[in-house]
Amino acid sequence: MLYLDLTSSGGGRVVGYFEAKPAWTGRNTEGTWLDVADSFAGYLEALVEESPEGG
Repeated sequence: MLYLDLTSSGGGRVVGYFEAKPAWTGRNTEGTWLDVADSFAGYLEALVEESPEGG
């Protein structure tokens, strides 16, 4: 799940929450917040792959 942080301290960054896995999986059993991009514009730029022709 991705969220846009519109708080004064967040400055429009994009964060993601990754759900915990059940203990029986032996993997991460706690949910985790991660910074995805410093800004929404930066997130959109990361989604677009520029072609070699520049378009």
